Amino acid sequence: MESLIPDSTDESATERDGLLSTRREVHASVVGIAVGVVTSMTGSWELAGLFVFTCLGSKLGSRHLTDIRREPWYALGCFLGGVLATTLVT
Repeated sequence: MESLIPDSTDESATERDGLLSTRREVHASVVGIAVGVVTSMTGSWELAGLFVFTCLGSKLGSRHLTDIRREPWYALGCFLGGVLATTLVT
C-alpha cells in the first residue's frame, strides 16, 4: 500500500515530482498550516513575525527547523492559507 506521505527528502527518489512530493515539503506545509491557525485564533501576530523570520532569515535553531528553512515557500504559503481559513471560519 502506498503511503500518502513520501518517505524521501529527495524529489528524484520519489515516484512523482511536484507539489508535496517529498517528506520535507509535507512537513513544512503542515507546520505552516498549524502556525497560521494558532496565530489567527490567538491574535498573536508576533508569532507570525517569528515564523517568517525563521522561514526566511534565521540561521539559528535546531535541526527540527531544517525542513522549514529548506522549503520556506511551502511553509509560508500554507501559513497564509491557515490564517485565511481560520479567519473565514471564525
